[in-house]
Amino acid sequence: MEDLYCKIFINTNLSIDILTENISNFLSLEYDKYFSIKGDLFTIDVRKNKEFEEENSKTLIDGFLYYRYFLDMDLSDYYRKEEYKLIVGKLMEFLWGEGYLVVASCDFENELPNRGGYNKNIN
Repeated sequence: MEDLYCKIFINTNLSIDILTENISNFLSLEYDKYFSIKGDLFTIDVRKNKEFEEENSKTLIDGFLYYRYFLDMDLSDYYRKEEYKLIVGKLMEFLWGEGYLVVASCDFENELPNRGGYNKNIN
């Protein structure tokens, strides 16, 4: 069975509150005090990255690992996996549109827009 967990690294100077609100508004879903967003198809946990390091996020080849935040995103209904992948892709496009640096790390990242954002130049 395909692993559909996806970790999406995000770099922005926004607070976790505003980032979570922006994501929940885009998805038309509510979030709780733990910055978790639950839909009938997936769950998203917005997390501060304990590995965050501003300099490394800009200079290292795998700098996305040091971005300020990440999303833990997982599928709730395996039979709707293609729909889930589309939502992950649309969420990433929304985040890029907001000007955030975004990179996905998951088994299906090559199926996502811009191959999950690895080496995507946003300027």
